[in-house]
Amino acid sequence: MALTRLPPEILARVVEETMPDGFESFAVTCQAVYNSCQNFLTKHSRLRRLYHEFRYHGDGSLSDESACASSFQLLLRIADEPLIARYIVKADLKRDAVPEDAKIVKAHIRQMTNSGKFLSLLKDSPYLEMAGVNPSSVVQYLISQYTLDDGDAGLAVTLLLTLLHNVTELTLPTCWSQLGDGPRDSLEGGNPMKIAPLLDAIIKHANDPQRRNASLSKLTTILPHTAWGYENREELTSFTPFLSITSMRNFSAGSCVAVDDGYTGIPFPKPEQETFGFGMEKIDLIGFCVDPVELRTFLLPMSRLQVFRMSYETKWHGCGHDWDATNTFDAIQEAVGNTLEELSFSALNCFGNIDAGITSMKKFTKLKDFEVDVKLLTRDGDDLSEVPRLGDLLPATIETLCLLAENFDDVTAELDHLLSKIAISRDERLPNLKTIEMRTFLVSVEDGSETISTSEIQSPLPASNQKWKQDLQALKPATIVRFVRTNDDTLPRFTSNFRRRYSVSDI
Repeated sequence: MALTRLPPEILARVVEETMPDGFESFAVTCQAVYNSCQNFLTKHSRLRRLYHEFRYHGDGSLSDESACASSFQLLLRIADEPLIARYIVKADLKRDAVPEDAKIVKAHIRQMTNSGKFLSLLKDSPYLEMAGVNPSSVVQYLISQYTLDDGDAGLAVTLLLTLLHNVTELTLPTCWSQLGDGPRDSLEGGNPMKIAPLLDAIIKHANDPQRRNASLSKLTTILPHTAWGYENREELTSFTPFLSITSMRNFSAGSCVAVDDGYTGIPFPKPEQETFGFGMEKIDLIGFCVDPVELRTFLLPMSRLQVFRMSYETKWHGCGHDWDATNTFDAIQEAVGNTLEELSFSALNCFGNIDAGITSMKKFTKLKDFEVDVKLLTRDGDDLSEVPRLGDLLPATIETLCLLAENFDDVTAELDHLLSKIAISRDERLPNLKTIEMRTFLVSVEDGSETISTSEIQSPLPASNQKWKQDLQALKPATIVRFVRTNDDTLPRFTSNFRRRYSVSDI
């Protein structure tokens, strides 16, 4: 084997180039390689343990290798040991922040000032070169911002994104897209760089098949960095660069805004990148404030989308106060109705009027799982005889139907109509209907005591002389009917335990 004839120092360089992905398989190719790999085994194990699933934590102390507080500090570490960047596969960057201890901040700045490695890292970057950025100016700007109480994480994290070659799952910093506060605003004007050109360079490299190890070229998933809430507002447009990377498949976010009201909202213009949405398969948006036109623009390029789940929310200063739910639903149907297999459509918090009423689902040709608020199926004052029954409305492909209501007693008349003769419709035109779930809030357990720890209780549909319950009972045994009561903050299944699952806040 030719490798065995290499000088030890050259073979060591070859071994290092295989780290991390090919290191273990390379080690077993022959005895000489195995022996050389033993010198790197401790390093390999340490870097994988510290950085494979990376998240910011700790106070930023230079003496604590197991902790890292900011993208500024992580950049310094990568400049000293470039291998670190290759080991990061899951990157949770949401808690990116300047350390509170002024001594630690000064130590970080001193390290950047005294070491030429960081400047060399920037000078060697093809991304900065393509974006026309002066490395020396970037260093000075980073240092100046790192002295602020609310330092600008935008520039540092964008530089970091140019180095993450093996990342598949990414959570952006909390400040990334907050309206009025994020790096989009803070990097305008006379600062040494703007984010857009650098992100354009990242997209171009990531989508280039000739650059197989380009940064973010393996990215498949964006996870949320915030939950929902009236005060929370994230620009949907700020995620456009990441959704233009062709490897992307899954996008989850909280509190996105895509409303063109000329006031507190922000529109979602047609993306400039031709690859926008190219590979998207699943999207979850909770606390989503959107109007039909912007949603159609967002979804139209996504020709592979299989799962779309959204829950609407009014935002600060009445943004999206009134919601045109009917045309929002039609926008989904027109844009991605021919590819969706799962759809959740609900209202989380809407303080104004909801123009509701779903009249047709004919363009959903593959839909199997449909979750919807009962209040979005009809509108106040409707003559229910003119509202389509679910047996006539649902496409024949439906397998699971989930109906949401804060209190089913408040929508008895609507349910009596919507579920009328559902068993007959199942036999005649809904042959795939296997499950119906009725989901509501859990107020108390059977003994009347308050429920605190139980998150969800499932039970058979309670016996009752209510017409809609009798119609559901008639579906058995071919269709499973279950009653689910939950004490989560929101009803839709995809929002259940959202904050705990993603470690995000609604504050």
